[in-house]
Amino acid sequence: MENASNALMMAGGVLIGILLLSVLVVAFNGAADLAKSYDDSVSTTSLQAFNDNFEKYSLAPVDIQTIITMTHFAKDYNTRNNLVKGDSIYISVICDRKALEEKTDEELIQYMQENTFAIDDQGNEDPTQFQQFICKSIEYNEGTGTVTKITFEKVK
Repeated sequence: MENASNALMMAGGVLIGILLLSVLVVAFNGAADLAKSYDDSVSTTSLQAFNDNFEKYSLAPVDIQTIITMTHFAKDYNTRNNLVKGDSIYISVICDRKALEEKTDEELIQYMQENTFAIDDQGNEDPTQFQQFICKSIEYNEGTGTVTKITFEKVK
């Protein structure tokens, strides 16, 4: 009888051990899902913040200074990540069919000076009106979802 009692106690101990182990496995999986959910949330937030650097200019006309600022951001990103034209996440800023991210700082200054003021009906610069540009398109990397190209044209 004593052996049967000891056997029942051992079986109960094993059953309690398996039950505790099951609870630990379920808790561990829940914690792993929570961590993955948090990582996904942080990743989505940082992607939105990155893309906002470009998308905010697609809503309304902008001036050339804004486009040059965006170009500097793109050049810095490309340089910091050792990207060259043709890489899948290389960022291009196109303005009137010119790739601005490829231009030197001096060329950008010259381009800015040439495109700061609007042209009047006689073909002369109108120093009272700033030239406006509109965003024609934004392209995204299919894999990462990041902006890879933004295109602007002059408002006529």
